[in-house]
Amino acid sequence: MDFKKNQFPNSTHAVMNDWIILLFILLFSLSLRFLTMMADPPAGDLSRSAAFLADEGTWAINAMEWALTGDWYIPNAYNPGAIVPIFMLFEYFIFKLGGVNLAALRLGFIFISLCSQILLYIILKNNSKKNSSYCAHLTVLFSAIAFPLVIFNRLAFLENVQIFFMLLTVYSLLKYLKFSKFLWLAATYLSFFLGFLTKPSMIFFLGLIIIMAIVLKPHKLKVFILYSLSFLMPFSIFLWFWYNTYIGDWTFFTQSIVGPRLSTVPTIMSSFFKTIAHLKFFEFMPIMYGLALIKLFQNLNAFMRDRQSVSHVQSLLSLWFILGILYVGFSSYSPPRYSLVLLPAICGLAASFFSGTIQKISLFQFIILIGIISFQCVFGLYRLIVLDNLFPSVFLPWLALFAVLFIYSANRGPIRYHWLKSALFLSIAIVSSLQIIHYYSTATFSMLSAMKTVKQQVAKDGYENPVIAGDSGPIMALYAGVRTVDIMFRQENLETLVQERKPQYLFLEDPRELKRLKLQVPGYWDKIELLSSQPLLNNYIHGQNSVFYKITQ
Repeated sequence: MDFKKNQFPNSTHAVMNDWIILLFILLFSLSLRFLTMMADPPAGDLSRSAAFLADEGTWAINAMEWALTGDWYIPNAYNPGAIVPIFMLFEYFIFKLGGVNLAALRLGFIFISLCSQILLYIILKNNSKKNSSYCAHLTVLFSAIAFPLVIFNRLAFLENVQIFFMLLTVYSLLKYLKFSKFLWLAATYLSFFLGFLTKPSMIFFLGLIIIMAIVLKPHKLKVFILYSLSFLMPFSIFLWFWYNTYIGDWTFFTQSIVGPRLSTVPTIMSSFFKTIAHLKFFEFMPIMYGLALIKLFQNLNAFMRDRQSVSHVQSLLSLWFILGILYVGFSSYSPPRYSLVLLPAICGLAASFFSGTIQKISLFQFIILIGIISFQCVFGLYRLIVLDNLFPSVFLPWLALFAVLFIYSANRGPIRYHWLKSALFLSIAIVSSLQIIHYYSTATFSMLSAMKTVKQQVAKDGYENPVIAGDSGPIMALYAGVRTVDIMFRQENLETLVQERKPQYLFLEDPRELKRLKLQVPGYWDKIELLSSQPLLNNYIHGQNSVFYKITQ
């Protein structure tokens, strides 16, 4: 009796300590993302698309229109809200709280990233077999210092909200696997549906749900199928009605954006290896990624021997990683931000490497790992020599190669090498710290400078209901809190859209677009006044300064 009385306060005290540690990690994570929130991202090194120049504004168009006018749909325009309504709702909610401005939007995305880290902690804490608090805290810490997340979590990209719903799906799925309750499977599919309506690429997570249920709950397979059909059928019916309501937007999205980016059968393998080569994990989190791969192989080996020896959460993280790689790889267009959905699994696997015994790496595993990392090292040299990518990150894959060699040579059996763990953790901390410190110490604000110029000009002119057009017009309008016209999509309707909305300003990240505009909408752009011209993100895409025009009719 006395023993039980003493245990409760001790247990409560331990739980409080765990949450206090988590709170400090979250505050640390918040500070890394909030500091210089409006600074330019390291665009030339971290991305090979124009996402940093345009996507925050492009995907916010319908939420902006909704907050400013009360009607989200824009006839004759590209309406991403018709494709990703949950994402639009999230941004609209932020705008209603903080007004239509980029700072409020980015704060909202930092907040959702912190919510994702809390979910990640709960998942690891409640489903690990041993050292659960240690592994959960370390996972969140790794997600806090992973350089791609430090950069992307502060930006209004779909993947940040998608990751939250992925983790919510994982949490509910693990509850279902543990308790076999109908409501937990319902929560799993609801989270999956919300994630799909945030970004349709969530579809690969359906494979995770099905495989986990088949492999880990084979005796409940008939019930699982019945329940799954009862959820998938109404969702499919909803999608059919929703997308048929906005059939023009959905057709454009699938034919013009998704279709051309899918690998065809003749090129599927070359596309896969090309995409995997461009993954930034070895370049920005080399040791963490290398440890995640080791843990993945160890989980697969253990699962083959005795599936009961691998916890549900480790099986899930491993499958998440595998399916995610396949999703990212088999596409002819996969910019690094697409691979952000792999990071929770990578952070969880890497942290699991540190909990408990460091298992011996087999010679077969070692050869595979060396092959994968050597491929990335050679690609880094190719970027440096042939592509003239003079970035320090091209050398970082060699750290992963050294780490794997170090682990293989130092750990010849299942022995608790605390010094080995300490050395690896210190290496991860040093690499991440140097990346973050270098970013902050060399921060530039070319995007902010351009947005301030635009906002000041709009305020000075005082037009009623001003509209900014352009390839980066949406993000400029987002900062200024005004309406916009995106000239990059639905170009067959561009003349009608321009005549309807009559933009007073034109902002082009690529000045060559003006020639096309004059051909597509003749006469409208004849009387324009150049207000400013300046570089954006070191002109890493177009090699020319952006231009900002005032249109005088």
